[in-house]
Amino acid sequence: MQSVFGFRETQRALGMMQNKLQQRTKDAMRDATLIIERAAKENIEHGRADWPALKPSTLAKRKDNKPLYDKGTLLRSIHSEADETRGVVGSSLNYAPVHEFGIKTAGRSKNVTIPQRAFIEPACREHFKEVQGIFIRRIRGH
Repeated sequence: MQSVFGFRETQRALGMMQNKLQQRTKDAMRDATLIIERAAKENIEHGRADWPALKPSTLAKRKDNKPLYDKGTLLRSIHSEADETRGVVGSSLNYAPVHEFGIKTAGRSKNVTIPQRAFIEPACREHFKEVQGIFIRRIRGH
């Protein structure tokens, strides 16, 4: 079999470049998801100015006026995971989407409305440029 001079070396170099790029992408994805996770947790812990206020009846049962922070269960449930092709930030609690998106049919009689108090989507939107910068720097090797 005839071989082209330098083919194996070129193939090996390309393989090494691919491995470096995959690792850099994975690192960037991990860093990005951690930023979004941290921002989502800050939204839950401190609340957001664009969220609807709690009802007076709800405030009467609470020690503070933080809409999504009572015992810290939702806050502690927020987690992230990443690989070289995707990053996920979320919660495994069944009521997390109710707060993120709101719902009009809550409660035993399905007549309670829980307003949207998004905590993950704003974290993504508000940190987009930072995440974009992370990918650019990581892929360039910085």
